[in-house]
Order: sequence, then C-alpha cells, then structure tokens
Amino acid sequence: MAENSISLKPPKHLSLLENGMPVMWKLWTQPFEWYTIATNLESKTQAVQVATFMNAIGHDVANIFNAFSLSEARSKNLRSK
Repeated sequence: MAENSISLKPPKHLSLLENGMPVMWKLWTQPFEWYTIATNLESKTQAVQVATFMNAIGHDVANIFNAFSLSEARSKNLRSK
C-alpha cells in the first residue's frame, strides 16, 4: 500500500508548565491518538511506535521517562502494563 501523500505533524510537545497535568495529558494524548490513526502508526513495529511517541512528547517528558526503571521490553512497548 502506498504511503499517505499528506504530511501530518504530531501534536506539539507536552508542556509540563501549563495548567494541571491531568488536563494537559488528556489535551495532548487525544490529538496524538488521532495522529496515530491518521498515519496508520499502529501498523508499524513497537519500536517505531515508541520512537514516534517519545519524539512527539518532547525532551522534558523524555527525561522523566528515562528516570523510570523499566525493562528493555517494557520501554519499547507503548501498550505495556
């Protein structure tokens, strides 16, 4: 199947300084979910999905993520629990 000819951009980085975090998280994740649907991201490998998510969410949040003690497998799966 051919790639989309439309170039879509993910939402802007998640801001940790604006409003309350739960509100900002919802306001960020909803457009990111739309982006994943529009770009067919779920058909990509978990590694590509995680890399896209981490790139979209921004460096401030990536620094927090890097402080977690996740196994390699969990850190490469967006849907892991």
